[in-house]
Amino acid sequence: MAFRYTSLPLTQGISSLLLIGGFFALTALPGAQAAWTAWIEATPPLVHLVGAVLVLHAVVFWGMSAAFKWVDVHDSPAFIARYRIQSGPPREPPRARVVKNLLLNQLVVTPIMLVGLWGDLELRGWSVDPVFPGIVEVLVDLAGLGVVATIYLYAIVGTHTFVAHHSGYAVPWLSWSVHHDWHHYKYNEAFGTYGVLDRILGTDEAFRALEDGEDVR
Repeated sequence: MAFRYTSLPLTQGISSLLLIGGFFALTALPGAQAAWTAWIEATPPLVHLVGAVLVLHAVVFWGMSAAFKWVDVHDSPAFIARYRIQSGPPREPPRARVVKNLLLNQLVVTPIMLVGLWGDLELRGWSVDPVFPGIVEVLVDLAGLGVVATIYLYAIVGTHTFVAHHSGYAVPWLSWSVHHDWHHYKYNEAFGTYGVLDRILGTDEAFRALEDGEDVR
């Protein structure tokens, strides 16, 4: 098994930008605002913050995971398979453990965290805004999760990034996954998502010494 390093491409993150752009395109469609307002007013906040987010998370998580699993098994399509980071046959952990962890995370941990988020927002006097946010508001709220529409966007982009970082593929138009894949290859380095704190704290020295195209065995 070997790890192949590829440097950060200028195209990385295009898919996330497309998702954000798609969000604004949907909100601009005729009737979108009226439909959104009607749905918000017809359903309780718990459905907005727990049920809907779980559905969005499941669609993105399982959709992307199934696609990457297909590439692992069939080594196709070639334009994705060529970006595999670690060479050799994919490692298969015990299936029972995989199923157990998936069920625990998807059906127990994630719902509990979302209910906790809903409770925290309720205590802070939060209420659902039936009006779509503008681009400036979205950029601000992505940090604080203050608007339910932004929470949905965060769930989609965040899950999309999470799966990309754990896919084992450095697809150039997805979020750069090489840094986090190195952490799974060499567990005592590269603890962060994008490497900023690792650079500050000096926990990525071996990773920073790698050169583009270099194989580590």
